[in-house]
Amino acid sequence: MKQTRFFTQKCFFGRVLFYNKIIFLVFCVSAFSIFSTSAQDLSTYYDSAQSYKNKDLEKQSFFTKKLLSESQKQKNKEYLLKAYHLTATIFYEKANKDSAFFYIDKALDLAEIMKNNETKIEVLRLKGFIYKNRVYNKDSALLFFQKALQESKRLDYKYGKIKNLEAISFLLMDKGNYLDATQLLLEAREIAHEIKDKKALSSIANNIGHTYLQMYMYEKALPFFNEANRHREDKTTASIIPLNIAECYYRTGNTKKALLILDKNTPLALKTSLNMAIEYHLEYVNLFLEIEEPQKALEKIKILDSLLIDSKPQAYRNLLLLKAKTHLQLKDTLKAHNYVKEVEKKISIESNDDFINRMTMHELFSYTYMFLKDYKKANYHSQKYISIYKATYNKELQQNIYESEVNQRMLLQEKENELQKLKYLTEIEKEQQNRKYFLIGLVSLLIIFIVITRAYWINKKYSIELKNTNHKLSESQSEVIQQNHILHEQSEELMRQSEELKCSHEEVLAMNDNLEDVVKQRNQEVLEKNKMLEEYAFINAHKLRAPVARLLGIMQIIELSKDTSEIEFYLQICNKEIKDLDRIIWAIKEAIEEKTPLDRWELEKRKEMK
Repeated sequence: MKQTRFFTQKCFFGRVLFYNKIIFLVFCVSAFSIFSTSAQDLSTYYDSAQSYKNKDLEKQSFFTKKLLSESQKQKNKEYLLKAYHLTATIFYEKANKDSAFFYIDKALDLAEIMKNNETKIEVLRLKGFIYKNRVYNKDSALLFFQKALQESKRLDYKYGKIKNLEAISFLLMDKGNYLDATQLLLEAREIAHEIKDKKALSSIANNIGHTYLQMYMYEKALPFFNEANRHREDKTTASIIPLNIAECYYRTGNTKKALLILDKNTPLALKTSLNMAIEYHLEYVNLFLEIEEPQKALEKIKILDSLLIDSKPQAYRNLLLLKAKTHLQLKDTLKAHNYVKEVEKKISIESNDDFINRMTMHELFSYTYMFLKDYKKANYHSQKYISIYKATYNKELQQNIYESEVNQRMLLQEKENELQKLKYLTEIEKEQQNRKYFLIGLVSLLIIFIVITRAYWINKKYSIELKNTNHKLSESQSEVIQQNHILHEQSEELMRQSEELKCSHEEVLAMNDNLEDVVKQRNQEVLEKNKMLEEYAFINAHKLRAPVARLLGIMQIIELSKDTSEIEFYLQICNKEIKDLDRIIWAIKEAIEEKTPLDRWELEKRKEMK
């Protein structure tokens, strides 16, 4: 009974342990699924925010806010850094410089903690663009672009080098320093060729073409724009490059081709981004003014007014000047004069180096003041226009200097590339020659070593063979003596075996006499054992199997049940069945120990006694 109680307790605690393991596994799976789901949500928010980049600022802002809040809750630093960067970019697009700076500082701090230098470089470049396009402090912008470039060079981050060289070149172009801007772009192009980055090559070729465009060298600009068009991969470059090509055509008098290019690429530009849509509509206005169709220009101006262009100061100043030109063509000089006056206010407040718009403003003022018969002011603005024009665009001289310098620098860069290539080939050839001499020497040493080793082993082989021959002769002599001894022993063994055969023959004769009695006795034993096996099979199938089957059924019910009282009821039944099984096992054990026949009826009696 003590053994039965111990067995029951062991089963109960085993079952409890089994359930504890199941609960632990369920907890682990749940925790893992929650963690993986959370990480998957963050990835989904980030991908969604990226998919709306340059398409729908509000939707991008919505998913970025989700990403920011979730990454803060989960304390996921990787996605939190991405969220800070995206949020800063969105505030930059919305011209909210204070909020943009706030998230940029957070991103820089987190990037410093995580040692994520590539993101740090991208954030520094973004900060430079905010100073350039929102604060209008180009010196501070240059400082951050240079800092990002230094970090890129320190880490040998080639993509960062390209982007920051381009950014610095934009600043130099804004200041009219096209030669140094081109030098930086050529340096960036060399890196892009090295890493075979088609997107970067397209952007750089486009920017080099833009420097020619700013120098009024439209025919020189066109090959670079065509090169950029060949390498283009994303939607932004697919829209801006045709825009520049169209400008080259209309500036050289081919307005029809320019209009065809704009009409072909406008649908894609409108889908790309708001900035791109503004640029295309501004180009349309320029074209319509060039072919003297002010009504069509006015329609595009209305579209630009609906695009909230006043939130983009540079584009807004361009639009005001285009409005003035349009109204001049419509003979509404007074309205044109008011637009130019508005430009004068904007330039004086917001920009110190917007010399192109300043020059256009003075040109238009000279026309409008002449119409208003204020000849003094008309003359003043005319002189201003001429002085800025002379200081900024001594076209032929500047173009010749620029073209010769650029050609010299490109030629110098090509020669440097050729020298580097020649140096590289020479080093490879020298290395191959050294390798060749090394291999010849190594092969010679190997041949000498093989010859010496072979001679040594041949000599050693002959000496070993001679020793072996002498040893074999001495062994053969001893073998002859040993074989004589063996023959003597074998003769004695044969005598002994003949005696054994006689004894075994006598035993066989005796066994033949008793064989029939032995067979009968063995048959009787086999029959008794077969009967015991049948009884055991019956007991196993009916007496032992029945309680086990009931226990298995009850355990399945317990596994499906959730009610504690019901589980306790079934556990009591299990206890009863286990006790029944224990009585059967003890009855079988006693029958075996007493060596009595295993009979089912006798078993029942023993079980009842227990």
